[in-house]
Amino acid sequence: MNTRIQTVSFAQKSSKHQKRPAIRLSGQWLWEFGFAIDSQVVVTYGLGKFSFQLVDDVASYKSYAKKMLQSKAGRFLQVSSVYSNRKKVPSLVLKGNFLAEFGFAIGDVLVVRADFGSLEVVVLDLDKVKLQ
Repeated sequence: MNTRIQTVSFAQKSSKHQKRPAIRLSGQWLWEFGFAIDSQVVVTYGLGKFSFQLVDDVASYKSYAKKMLQSKAGRFLQVSSVYSNRKKVPSLVLKGNFLAEFGFAIGDVLVVRADFGSLEVVVLDLDKVKLQ
């Protein structure tokens, strides 16, 4: 398992100049955990937590689709790409006011835990962290 620290950034809505929360995960490290460009991903969420799971076959895709339609607690994403140091690397982006509804505010510190085919993103409560 690999652990990374990120922050919730923002995306600006051009029409009203409103800032809304955004979570951007990108880089070569996503490839190392199976998240290749154009891969299909299921995102499930709860209060202060998001999980990204690779969908590797049609049966899994149908199973996830059925669960998400029933619970309305997830969505599908496709791994996109961005350029980093002149190289195309995988990218996952979630943005919108729905992030705030799940406890993700602009500037929050996130812990990203990665295993092959799976990412877990959790808000870090800095009030509970003790420095030694």
